[in-house]
Amino acid sequence: MHPLLTKKEDEAEYQELLSSLCQDFHPANSLEYALVRELCFIEWRIKRNLCLETQILNEQIDAECDAIRSRRGSVRGIKPLDVTILATQTLLDNAPILPLLGRDLAWLQRARRETLNTLFSLRKRR
Repeated sequence: MHPLLTKKEDEAEYQELLSSLCQDFHPANSLEYALVRELCFIEWRIKRNLCLETQILNEQIDAECDAIRSRRGSVRGIKPLDVTILATQTLLDNAPILPLLGRDLAWLQRARRETLNTLFSLRKRR
């Protein structure tokens, strides 16, 4: 098992992403290769972050729908967007996970920009 992946993540899919990035960037030396590997892990974590956020929201949407059904008997007539907003607000009010995922995503996006800038800078010097 790859040390950077969770138990349920597919190592072959991770290696495929790394191979794809190597094909895109053609690292010419070990430093460029290290930056491509870093970029791969950043991209992987961005994907993981977005999947987690989606899963958490879906679970809360289901919980909100269940609560509405128990009060009204049905969710008929309630807009899906309204349920999504309600679920998001519930999570923001009661669980710190969404703000944490948001901060992590912002950090990862900055790290991606910096890694790409460094990689492009090194490639210009070739």
